[in-house]
Amino acid sequence: MKFLFPFVFLLLTLFIASCQRKDQVPSPPQLIGKWQLNKYYSGWTGKYVSAQELPYKEYYQFDQDSTFKKYRSNGVETKGSYSMKELGEVYYIYLTYVSETDLHKQSLQRSCNATEWDMQLSTDIGLVQDDSPCDGPAKHYQKVD
Repeated sequence: MKFLFPFVFLLLTLFIASCQRKDQVPSPPQLIGKWQLNKYYSGWTGKYVSAQELPYKEYYQFDQDSTFKKYRSNGVETKGSYSMKELGEVYYIYLTYVSETDLHKQSLQRSCNATEWDMQLSTDIGLVQDDSPCDGPAKHYQKVD
């Protein structure tokens, strides 16, 4: 009986300690804010093009109310709504664009399906919009605020 109490006490202590030590789940990368096109990969040429080589700057602005705006420094912009879903360590941003009739605004929308698409968000690669399955570029964005 002398040995039973310390043994039970030790097991109870280990059990309580293991319950308190939860694996830390990393918080999702912060999407809300302004993202600037940093570079894109062209499947046609097999090369990366930096944003400095482009004749414009391109941005996404994600707002708290699940809306977004995509715009360029030349004044063309389009907008829509988004939702976010976690799959493993990658977060997918599902975009639904407002239907546009203006051809300049349509050019900002996607090459596969002009009204819906997704982007990937992770802490190590940032925000990526990959249109390569539709012969478009894979665009990489960096958060700027």
